[in-house]
Amino acid sequence: LDKSGGKMAGMGSVQWMFQRLGMITIDLAASGKTKDEIELIAIESGAIDIDGDDANLVVYVEPEKLEVMRET
Repeated sequence: LDKSGGKMAGMGSVQWMFQRLGMITIDLAASGKTKDEIELIAIESGAIDIDGDDANLVVYVEPEKLEVMRET
C-alpha cells in the first residue's frame, strides 16, 4: 500500500457500523418453559432482539443489562 499511495482506514473509522451487545443462549429443553414464555420474559426484561430455533433461544441485550437478564 505504501508503494502505491494507498492507505488503510484509521482506528475506529467503522465503529459506527457496530453495536455492542450481550448475548445469552437458553436451552429450551432445560428451561422447563415454552419458547413463548421465555420470549415474553425476555422482552419484559429489556431484550433488544431474540433469535433461535426449536432447541435454543438467543437473547441480545445491552451490556449494562446483561447480568439482570441472566438472573431473570
